[in-house]
Amino acid sequence: MYAAAAPFALAYLALWNPPHWSGSALLVYALLTAIVIRALSSLFEVPSSALAAEFSTGYEQRSVLLSYRFFSAGSAADGEPAGLRGVSRPRRQTPRGAAEPAGYAHYAWRRRR
Repeated sequence: MYAAAAPFALAYLALWNPPHWSGSALLVYALLTAIVIRALSSLFEVPSSALAAEFSTGYEQRSVLLSYRFFSAGSAADGEPAGLRGVSRPRRQTPRGAAEPAGYAHYAWRRRR
């Protein structure tokens, strides 16, 4: 679980900072980066979910533990629109707001520090 954290952060940063390639090469880059992110995410999620059985003594206790886990994940996802406000807000440097690619690099750095 711990070994997946740093590569996941680097892959996430790479996803939001693509190279300046042509259309088809950029598509392949985005696809491969997304696959790497999903694989690294599963290296954390699978053992993390399996730990619920180790921390509980029965079905009911395990269900309560996992419900807290999934509730906190949903609460973290609710903060996503707040994080995107910095990307989508038009500014002098980024007059197009969410359509401005420069804002997403800032978003990737701010989200995974």
